[in-house]
Amino acid sequence: MTAMATAYNEATISGSAAKETSAKTIRVADDEEHIREPATLYLEKEGYSVVTAEDGEQALEMTRRREPDLVVLDVMMPKQDGLEVCRELRTPLTSIRGFTQALTDGTVEDPEQQQRSVQVIDDEARRMLRLVEQLLDLSRMEAGELRLRREAVDVRELTHHVPDVFQQRAEESGLTLTVTVDEDVPAIIGDYDRLVQMLTNLVANAVQHTTAAGSVALTAVADRGGAVLLGVNDTGAGIAPENLPRPFDRFYRAADGGPRRGTGRGLAISREIVRAHGGEIWAESRVSEGTSVRLRLPLHPPAGESSTQREANSSPELDGPAC
Repeated sequence: MTAMATAYNEATISGSAAKETSAKTIRVADDEEHIREPATLYLEKEGYSVVTAEDGEQALEMTRRREPDLVVLDVMMPKQDGLEVCRELRTPLTSIRGFTQALTDGTVEDPEQQQRSVQVIDDEARRMLRLVEQLLDLSRMEAGELRLRREAVDVRELTHHVPDVFQQRAEESGLTLTVTVDEDVPAIIGDYDRLVQMLTNLVANAVQHTTAAGSVALTAVADRGGAVLLGVNDTGAGIAPENLPRPFDRFYRAADGGPRRGTGRGLAISREIVRAHGGEIWAESRVSEGTSVRLRLPLHPPAGESSTQREANSSPELDGPAC
């Protein structure tokens, strides 16, 4: 078995051989369509018969029914670890390269398919930029270089703003999205934009891992000892006990049987933002019942840079998109 990039090497090295031995069957197994499609285009152009699979289980089942001459398999489909960041960066570049070459050499002739190829190139370029921005943002945070712009933050305003962003998406997905904030929740001193970024990541992750007819709930209550306790609760697939410490790792993505979206950095970024505010964050979960991400933010974060008003400052260096 080999990594997905091998598809292009096989097409280049064995192109002449393919013409001599037509109808050789190659099975391309990868969970990302933007990898499968250009690989299929070029292998078919070189004379191979290509059959695709969206995951390893499907590839194995198809292989049992009919054995191919070669299987090109993404060996890291189930999960992501620290090494897969290399693949994350390679994936959009591979798509961009594949579709660009298809446009320039005439492989794609249909105007509608040409337009789709251009759109894929643009989408993948933007995705790669988001990934690089997130990695830079996270590196600065982990190095303690995150600059907070301190001001009084109305927790009620904060918690109602973020779900509004996801309301339409939740309705389209058949999810119920609710916000519950205690009347006596005090304001906290913090960076409003970074706190929005943090909650956006958490809610996006909850919506992503919750199926139709499920629910996502955002809560905020006053906590003893001068703090606010926030929670993002979902009725998704849940996290296995052995993986419970891992969701906030910088390269972790859950393997819950659903489509793999995002880059796996959102929760790690959220953790660093909470830490920069002197808070703590943790997850509680039951498989098949859902997950609750809870965080405790002190009313006054640790002493650092001098307090400044949000309106008097420029935008953050990077907005750090959600996962």
